[in-house]
Amino acid sequence: MTIIVTSAHREARHQSATVIMRYTTLVVISLQTNDLNSASG
Repeated sequence: MTIIVTSAHREARHQSATVIMRYTTLVVISLQTNDLNSASG
């Protein structure tokens, strides 16, 4: 029982880390796009 709970907890932490990385990537891309737009404008 303890092993199942631990693995589930580990999986949840992994998923949240993936979401954070995805969100960070989106923010970086949008920032770069804004820089390009302001530079060309």
